[in-house]
Amino acid sequence: MPTTLVWIRDDLRVTDNPALSWAASRGEVAGVLIDDTSGYPEPMVGVNESRKTALETYNNIKGDR
Repeated sequence: MPTTLVWIRDDLRVTDNPALSWAASRGEVAGVLIDDTSGYPEPMVGVNESRKTALETYNNIKGDR
């Protein structure tokens, strides 16, 4: 099966993310997140917690396969 690369930009949702759902329907998924907050005047609130939740959910889904 092919591996589909998904660039995760602003949307860290994994359970209802259309791009991830489409990619998962094709086979293996490799997600890419570039954490660059240098363009923001103040640190983004909740980014670390969102990333942690997204990775935990992804790992749970991947483990169910």
